[in-house]
Amino acid sequence: MKKYADRTENLQYQKYETVNDMLKARFLKAYNYERALKEEKEHALN
Repeated sequence: MKKYADRTENLQYQKYETVNDMLKARFLKAYNYERALKEEKEHALN
């Protein structure tokens, strides 16, 4: 099975078994980032 590399911010390469795993990881990263931003805004308002 081929491995697909996904570039991370610190320029290391993370290996994923399938393209699907890569997309899932990317989605989770984006989702967690959005959630962190939202929490920061809420803290700023309080």
